[in-house]
Amino acid sequence: MRIPLTLLFLMLAPLASPAQVVVSHLGNDTGPGTFAEPFATPARAQLAVRLLRKQHPDRGVVVLLRSGIYRLKEPLRFGPEDGGNENADVIWTILPGEHVKFSGGVEINDWTEDSDGFLRAKLPAALAGQKINDVYFNHQRLTLARYPNQGKWLRVDKAGPDRRTSFTFSDPSASEHSSNTEGLFVHLLHDWSTSRAPVAEIDWAKGYLKTRAPIGCRAPHYAIDNFEPHPRFALEGLPMFLDERGEWAVDSISGELVVVPPDSLPEMGLVATAKSMHAEIPRLQRLMEIKGTESNPVRNLHFIGIQFQHADFTPPIDGWAGAQASMHERRDGGDRVTERIFAPAAIQVEFAQNCSMESCHLSQVGGSGIWLGRGCKNTTLRLCSFQDIGANGINIGEDSSRLVDGQPWWKSSDLQDPQLARKVRVEGCFVSKVGARYGGGVGIWIGFAAECEIAFNHIQHTPYTGLSVGWVWGQEAAPSGGHIIEKNEIENTMQLLSDGGCIYTLGRQPGTVIRGNHLHHVPRHAGRAPSNGIFIDEGTTGISIEENWIHDIGHAPIRFHRSGKNRIAGNSLITEMKSPYYYNRAKPEDIEFIDNQVRPASIADDFKIGHDVGPRWLLWYESNLDKK
Repeated sequence: MRIPLTLLFLMLAPLASPAQVVVSHLGNDTGPGTFAEPFATPARAQLAVRLLRKQHPDRGVVVLLRSGIYRLKEPLRFGPEDGGNENADVIWTILPGEHVKFSGGVEINDWTEDSDGFLRAKLPAALAGQKINDVYFNHQRLTLARYPNQGKWLRVDKAGPDRRTSFTFSDPSASEHSSNTEGLFVHLLHDWSTSRAPVAEIDWAKGYLKTRAPIGCRAPHYAIDNFEPHPRFALEGLPMFLDERGEWAVDSISGELVVVPPDSLPEMGLVATAKSMHAEIPRLQRLMEIKGTESNPVRNLHFIGIQFQHADFTPPIDGWAGAQASMHERRDGGDRVTERIFAPAAIQVEFAQNCSMESCHLSQVGGSGIWLGRGCKNTTLRLCSFQDIGANGINIGEDSSRLVDGQPWWKSSDLQDPQLARKVRVEGCFVSKVGARYGGGVGIWIGFAAECEIAFNHIQHTPYTGLSVGWVWGQEAAPSGGHIIEKNEIENTMQLLSDGGCIYTLGRQPGTVIRGNHLHHVPRHAGRAPSNGIFIDEGTTGISIEENWIHDIGHAPIRFHRSGKNRIAGNSLITEMKSPYYYNRAKPEDIEFIDNQVRPASIADDFKIGHDVGPRWLLWYESNLDKK
């Protein structure tokens, strides 16, 4: 294991003499927190750090976590008193070769096998009254009982009169199913988002379904039949759908968790048994919160080498109505049901300066992964991985939900706003399999923020867009811009939805540069709107797109929709389309094109690029293009 440079410096520099606090799951919180007598919990170590920092403000502190799983009963919360200052850092880290996990889950080990071959377990008291949203086994998210099975879909025949709460469908196996609707949800795809609505009535013989709440957001364009012809949908949640390995449901009569035995070692043909089944169910929505204030931010707090797992997210009681990038209608039964909010993050960071996470791993999350939000400055994610995330992987900046004088805050803000997220860096990170529950999720989302750097990252296997930057649908001035998005590999995006791309942009972004990225493998869209390598959407203005390599795109490599003046220079575009550019209510004369290389895939086989994610440089080889 590579020793982080910060820790190595502290280990080799005795003059710095940072204080040490040691934690082991075999320790004791009444002890002194040393190597010989470590603390048992992170919470106790946190109290020790606060005391040390108060006694010696200019002395750093290193919290050394020994191998083990630390099960959290409540989120870890860090404030200004937990951080350092310009002269001293506070570092939470591990020793080389050790493995530390902070888990918000409850382990389920007591299983029996019923007469149908299903595995059953009583839910523990720690989960009493909690809706079960996700179950994990062997580091994999199991599938909520689904019809038809994973990867398959039914089709809407015709939307009902209001186009929102009912539709007809055909199913050849309708006679095999009952009309039970307790716990039944319909999962329907729109172009760039998904809906999960509770079912009020279903008649399998007549092929008729009615929902308890509207499908889609209340804006007119979210109507059932406004996107792909005969939209795809599936039904979820009933034990009668249990017919495929790894599916699960909660038996409403017995209250037991029921699982079709999942693959244990699929390469050897082995499946889990009652003795070998060890499942994890998240119970905490948030694993960690780092939160200061504008006048007193959290400073110089760092986390190195820690795994974070098992965070829950329960969608609104009247269902999930996704808008875009995990934003959805509140639908909580209150008087603000039409308000749009984002899926919460397992790790929330606000008003943090010069803080970082390095070589950390976040996975098996029901909502979003990490949110570096309001007031974050010079905050860094480096060499971290984000995998199996229910909604967005990484959020940066703010959305528009905060109000000032009754208006969205950004309307009275600008790029000099001291509360604006600024100079957030994401370097060498791996983001994969986001949007696992809410298909409109994106790998990295940048809302209102300035001067962020997104470099050397690898984003892959997303149902929708890989990286999204900007959050205004129009030309109105907003506190966004100055970002550098470079040397990233973004691939196999848009695997489920449409109208996005490897990179998606919105609104005015003065000074933003998208350069040197390798963007590839976007399938032909299934919905009404095309998917692209880069989708320059509504209001995008002031962006320079330079020296990107884009290939294996089912539609045009670059698409413009209601965009403004932008610069496209030195890009290598491989496509079989008649043009590498697609204009949708956009003016070609607004775009400055300079020295872009365009080749059909059939004659570009010897065009090569050397690329590697992480803190290394991408090497371009363009000489072959010059010979064509």
